[in-house]
Amino acid sequence: MKKYKALCNVREFLNYPGFHGGATIQFYVEDMRERKARGEAPNLYINEPRVIFEVSDCSQSCRLEFNLYSDEQRANSLFKADMLLKGVQEFRDKLYQATEIYVEQSKAVKKKNKKAKKKGKKSDPMAVGL
Repeated sequence: MKKYKALCNVREFLNYPGFHGGATIQFYVEDMRERKARGEAPNLYINEPRVIFEVSDCSQSCRLEFNLYSDEQRANSLFKADMLLKGVQEFRDKLYQATEIYVEQSKAVKKKNKKAKKKGKKSDPMAVGL
């Protein structure tokens, strides 16, 4: 059995230790430099490199394909990687913004609840939130 060589072979946990769920990201790109053409001339060919990109969280996973067989597929695969990078960065920026808004609103709600309790108002067991 041939052993694949990698340009990159990464598997990382996405959560801090202690946060459960088994969330991971895995990516692998095969190093094709030592691969030889197969078949006989004029029908020589090479296999596409093995490429894996997978994100998982608990029981759900997403595995994306990155094909390199044709010029169009290679261009599309690089575009896909660029869009992922752009999308994750934008998501992270908006998540940070949402975190700040949430913390600010949480403090305001706690403050209002504290004032209401001082005035003797009873809490509503059906209320949702903090």
